[in-house]
Amino acid sequence: MESGGDILMLPEAEAYINSFSSEPFPIREIGSPKWMQYHEYLEKLSQQAVLSAATNQSEFVMQLLCEHDKVAVLIADLISHELWRENVFKIILKTNFSPKSTLPLYMVIYHEACVMNLLETIMYHKDALESGESALLDLVDYCQRQLVHLTSCKPSDTEVIYDTKMTVQGDDESDLQYLSRQSCKLRFECSVKCISLVRYFTDHLDALPVSVVSRLVKSEIVLLLVRLLEVAPWSVRKDGQLYKLIDQKWEEIPREDTHKLTNVEGQIWMALYQMLFSPETQNKNQITEHSKAQLMKLVSLLNDVVIDQMPALGQLKETLLRMQMQTFPDQPASTQPIIEQIPEIREKVESLNSGKWGAIAKHQIKNYFSPSDDDLRKLASNFAAMYDSDALDALIPGVPKCVVCAQDATKRCSRCKCDWYCSRECQLSHWPAHKQSCNPVQ
Repeated sequence: MESGGDILMLPEAEAYINSFSSEPFPIREIGSPKWMQYHEYLEKLSQQAVLSAATNQSEFVMQLLCEHDKVAVLIADLISHELWRENVFKIILKTNFSPKSTLPLYMVIYHEACVMNLLETIMYHKDALESGESALLDLVDYCQRQLVHLTSCKPSDTEVIYDTKMTVQGDDESDLQYLSRQSCKLRFECSVKCISLVRYFTDHLDALPVSVVSRLVKSEIVLLLVRLLEVAPWSVRKDGQLYKLIDQKWEEIPREDTHKLTNVEGQIWMALYQMLFSPETQNKNQITEHSKAQLMKLVSLLNDVVIDQMPALGQLKETLLRMQMQTFPDQPASTQPIIEQIPEIREKVESLNSGKWGAIAKHQIKNYFSPSDDDLRKLASNFAAMYDSDALDALIPGVPKCVVCAQDATKRCSRCKCDWYCSRECQLSHWPAHKQSCNPVQ
């Protein structure tokens, strides 16, 4: 680690990336020692990519991933861990498994978010998008699935996920129940990051393969974005006061800022604008009476305050008002059959593991999620080392917050250096939950 504040030097990053296989890890081997090493490399690369972007430094991680054709590998890895969550973790939750430590299992649960963090950072650049090639089709479908999940989240669900009182494991809550809640939170965060990915897609429609643009249109991303603006799972009202989820914490919104757009809301409006007005999509969008009815819901949201923040949305409102007076067919117009490229990664991984999910869960519980004391100490030490860098402090937005009460924090666990606290009292109250990942470092 260099004194300049980097987490990785360029040669280290290149060595990590060169060690990646051209295929994602077999799902059966997720959680293995070799996988743990891969996860550690990926987390370090993600940290460095975010740090480079935040400090306007050379984004060499993104460049190396493109040069070595590893962007498609990351997408395949994301899909594999999505399938692990949907099938293997689902089975583990139904067992009476009581792990000595939840750390190995948590690292696997977190991995999907780790890959998403890296993809969200590098996909801002056109080069990274182009490097994804045909795997972008699977990434579009992944985003579509996560946005569907996000539209099903009520503000009350989000409030529970980010309730500071729920940070600590409950007295009557099993380890697996606590991990299940953590998984829900991580999935919500991945789903929100998909909004950024969709927006990056729409920013570079001219650079995307025709098949990817067609997939974006057919996946009804536009209607999902409309629905998200309508349900706004990141906003909640309590006792007449509006709160919004900003940087993963609830913030009270003054009355005069009620219509001030958050970063997430701005991303959605930008993506909608591009999807509706870009030449690459205009000929592919087939408006029906159903889609028209959904788009009309935007009119009431496009008030003067919103348009003042994003003047281009004035054109969108004018178009929608004209659309109100038009009649559209009930069904999309039929087209001549054409040869179309389709996503392959998810289907391939599913077919390789079909009927084996139960056996995989049993294998991983026995071999990977029940480590010896020595293995657990080594794993926890590596886990702590991943976050033991002063450079990471630059990535914390604003003042660090107490993991227990969300107040400004000035203390950090001196052993693992992962969690922040505002007082000795909060640190002691969090110890029962924190010790599982911190204790093995000894």
